[in-house]
Amino acid sequence: MKKYIVPVNWQVSTNVVVEAADEYEAGRKAQEIHFDSMPDPEYVVDSFEVDYEVIEEVPSNKFDKSAQGDFSAWDKMPGGF
Repeated sequence: MKKYIVPVNWQVSTNVVVEAADEYEAGRKAQEIHFDSMPDPEYVVDSFEVDYEVIEEVPSNKFDKSAQGDFSAWDKMPGGF
């Protein structure tokens, strides 16, 4: 059976509190917060997507055995899954 690299994307959402002089500055400060510091991110329902346009076959001589689809750590990612 062939192996493929399949790009997938999903969104998470949360709120942050910043001190600022106005809404524009608040937005700019929010952009500077590292995503690891975001509080309680939640998976955005129905945001999981496969990018079918760029799926590519993995040449058998270059397949990385460590990339065999172990998704057990997804619950530890920001927003989980």
